[in-house]
Amino acid sequence: MIAEDLTASAARGAWDVIVAGDIFYERAMVDRMLPWLRRQAAGPADVLVGDPGRAYCPSEGVEELARCLVPTSLDLEGRETREARVLRLLPLPGGAAVDSTHDGE
Repeated sequence: MIAEDLTASAARGAWDVIVAGDIFYERAMVDRMLPWLRRQAAGPADVLVGDPGRAYCPSEGVEELARCLVPTSLDLEGRETREARVLRLLPLPGGAAVDSTHDGE
């Protein structure tokens, strides 16, 4: 187990696969995680993200791998199921770390 903030590191290439779940729920999280994940995707890492349709999921530089219905908390979500996707995060053209558009804006 790693108990440090890996997003503060500029290093890449340390992982073959990175799996992240539900990170696009607020702008501050996206601003922190997306640049780091994009840098990892530009290296040898395969970056997979689970997203249940959050507002700040990027619309560019992602490849949908799967889509399915997942159970949710009726009290939290206001419904019993929600459609979720598994996305592969792709490096952006020109090596940019972050795209300028998010679905939530």
